[in-house]
Amino acid sequence: MGYKFRHKLAIVLVSVLFALILMPDTSLYSQKQNEFDFKSSSPEEFIEFLKDHIHPLGFYPIDDAQIDNDWIKEEHIPKLMELIDSKEPCLNVVSMYSSTLPFKLSTVGNEAIFLIQGFRKNRYPPQLTSMNISSSEKEEILKWWQDRQKQNKQLHKIDTENNP
Repeated sequence: MGYKFRHKLAIVLVSVLFALILMPDTSLYSQKQNEFDFKSSSPEEFIEFLKDHIHPLGFYPIDDAQIDNDWIKEEHIPKLMELIDSKEPCLNVVSMYSSTLPFKLSTVGNEAIFLIQGFRKNRYPPQLTSMNISSSEKEEILKWWQDRQKQNKQLHKIDTENNP
């Protein structure tokens, strides 16, 4: 296939994709059962949602303005850390402002890392898409968590020494 034909085909496919998402009667996200409630649900529940709602497009669009900056809390991090090695398939997260769309599914581990990055940056999503989490980003999260646990142990030790 020539370059011009592939380019035109790509434009048509992307246009159809957006039309499917934005058309009210056929939108994958217009139905209540396919919307995630960030106000009353946890990050762990969001990962379950991403696993349970896999569809051919492979992503879940998020309007960043709907999510409070403190949605991901310290108490969620241990469970998310347990998930970062999971290869179980799930949807990618894509900001409504992203011009890039994924062409394959994500993993639970990838989305757990993306949520932890959101906690660290105090905003979710922390980037436009979750599809490009690198191994160095995963290693950085593991080191951050190890350092954080050491700090918490030291603080706990100091606290127990001062308040026997």
